[in-house]
Amino acid sequence: MLYPKRFERFLGSFGFKRNGAGNRQSEGFVEKIKARLDKREKNGALTGLRELKKDERVKEVERCVKGLGCDDRSRNKLLLYGLRKYTGLSLKEAGAKAGGTKPAAVRQAVRRLVLEREKDKKTAAWIRKLECQM
Repeated sequence: MLYPKRFERFLGSFGFKRNGAGNRQSEGFVEKIKARLDKREKNGALTGLRELKKDERVKEVERCVKGLGCDDRSRNKLLLYGLRKYTGLSLKEAGAKAGGTKPAAVRQAVRRLVLEREKDKKTAAWIRKLECQM
């Protein structure tokens, strides 16, 4: 198989070389990648900053959802929706923040809320308010 020169250089940077049949072989590919990643400086301060910002966003979503004035059941669904959409939390993390809900239930609640928005004007208004506040 013929590769453009840029692609050849790219593969060569990872240790791929052509053998006699024109195929590529790896000479310690995984070890070379690990070595490159280990050389990169690990900056724990950046990770901590990212986590701090995530916590701030979680609190902001919780505050906005509480201010919508909806019933408890809808509030929980809106909280899960907001946590997933605006904080980047995983399903498991969003469920933990919303009272220990399982990841599958979080996904289902968010999916159902989106479907409900199309049918119910009140739900659509709550979601619009949440999106405006965020």
